[in-house]
Amino acid sequence: DARVTVLKAVSEGWQSFGPSRVTLGPAAVVRIEGTEVDVILNTNRTQTFEPDIFSNVGIDPLSKDILLIKSTNHFYAGFAPIAAEIIYVSAPSSYPSNPAVTDYRK
Repeated sequence: DARVTVLKAVSEGWQSFGPSRVTLGPAAVVRIEGTEVDVILNTNRTQTFEPDIFSNVGIDPLSKDILLIKSTNHFYAGFAPIAAEIIYVSAPSSYPSNPAVTDYRK
C-alpha cells in the first residue's frame, strides 16, 4: 500500500510495437507521495516494448535517472538505444527469468 498522487489519467493508453499500436486500456500515472517515483498503472496486461509507453502518458523517459520495466526481454530493442546500462533483475515467480534455472523434464 502507498499514498499516491494521480498525475494523469487517460481513457486509452497505448504503446508502439514496431508498426503496430498496443492498447493499454484505461491508464494512469501516479507518484508515490514523498518520492519522485512515478508509476504507470494500466488495465490491459501487456509486455513493455517501447519508450513511448512513458511519453504517451506525459513521462519523458530521457529525463529519468532510472526506468524500471516489468518485462522479460520484449523491451530490449526499444530501450537499448536510450539506456546507459540494462540490468536484469529476477523476482520470485512461477516462471523464472533465467531459463538456465528452469527444471525442464519430460
